[in-house]
Amino acid sequence: MLASNVIDIVRRVVNDEDSENERWSDSALLKYIGDAERRIYELRPDLFLGSGDTMGSPGDPSATGSTLNLDESSREPIVAFVVAKALAEDGDDRMNAELSKAYMAEFYRVVTGK
Repeated sequence: MLASNVIDIVRRVVNDEDSENERWSDSALLKYIGDAERRIYELRPDLFLGSGDTMGSPGDPSATGSTLNLDESSREPIVAFVVAKALAEDGDDRMNAELSKAYMAEFYRVVTGK
């Protein structure tokens, strides 16, 4: 899965698809993607097991073309985490603050099953 795949979904969810007036830069969203991978690793390191039971590690995507260290099944929680972080930047907007909390709760629910 590429970082650009996650960014495209995130931009649709937060209605930030106008490349002339982006609210969040790719670099900010890439940072949140890296943060999401690290948090998933803390909660569920087993998701980083590769073929032959080799353990992977969270990455630090530096470009939209970066390949993430998790498979497609992790797309939903990564998107939820990145959306939550982006919306938290608009914390002075009460609705976005509430949405941020809901997306972060969804991240934890999907990753931990709780």
